[in-house]
Amino acid sequence: MPNFDPTFVFHRLVQDDQALDGIVADRCLDQELFVERHRHTIARHYASEGLHLEEAKTRQLAEDLWTYMHHLMSLTRRKTAAARRPARANPDRTVNAEGQGNLCRDDDERILFRGRQRMDIRDLESIQDPRPPCSDKPPE
Repeated sequence: MPNFDPTFVFHRLVQDDQALDGIVADRCLDQELFVERHRHTIARHYASEGLHLEEAKTRQLAEDLWTYMHHLMSLTRRKTAAARRPARANPDRTVNAEGQGNLCRDDDERILFRGRQRMDIRDLESIQDPRPPCSDKPPE
């Protein structure tokens, strides 16, 4: 019995280039249009593996997939927004020239960062999403 968790459905569909292209292109559609278009995509994918799903099941999987994708997009937006915020001064954090440092909350609690590559949150600004941003205007 296959796992119908939206995470697994998404990862199964992204292995099919045609399905992936369609799903990514339609990521900004409202839920009803997305479900109407991609319930067939999901049904075809599972039928190719010998599992024939009822229409209600494919509709539910498409709704869950849309919700999962929008959750991922909101996480991406929040991380991008956080990366664009100015760095906060944290007087408790000290780092030496080798990039080793510690974060002191008090004398009894000390967390050491040794031998790890440090990445400043501002370095994330250089990472760009290759896809165009979603617009708020309705699809044509």
